Amino acid sequence: MMNILKYILTFLKYTLIFIVLFFIVLIGFLFYADSFMPEWNGSYKLGKGLFLIEWDWNTQKIVYSGETESNGYGGRYIIPPFPDSPWICMHEVNANDLWVIVKATTLKGNYPRYYLIDKSFNIEGLDWKADNCDSIIQSHIIVTSDSIRFEDILKKKNVDLRFNNIRYKYMYRREE
Repeated sequence: MMNILKYILTFLKYTLIFIVLFFIVLIGFLFYADSFMPEWNGSYKLGKGLFLIEWDWNTQKIVYSGETESNGYGGRYIIPPFPDSPWICMHEVNANDLWVIVKATTLKGNYPRYYLIDKSFNIEGLDWKADNCDSIIQSHIIVTSDSIRFEDILKKKNVDLRFNNIRYKYMYRREE
């Protein structure tokens, strides 16, 4: 009888140790998962320090967080807002090693714009304000509201990205 009780207590002790260790590892994994899997929290790596992040009111932003920051929770907003609406819905975004293409509208769904972001800029180690990094990035962005002109730009620059095989697709619409 004493041996059985001893085995049960030993079993419970090791079970409790296993459960506690399991939860410690799980919490540690979830805490650090953002650094290697930011997609879990609505941040998508586009490469070269660019991230697509989900923002307030079902909108998205493309930000520059730098190469060393891997979570993409914030950063410098690089796509300027529309003249009549600061809120942008990124409907389609696709990226490769050299380029990012974006199809965006306002929250109401009108005024489509197409963005081509050339990721050949180099601002690592520069002082954002002193070296005017925002202007450097903006000089690598082409914006148009004409889809046919956008396709021509993609052909001229030999960009092999299209929206028919997109990586990130959003169809959020907020009715007002």
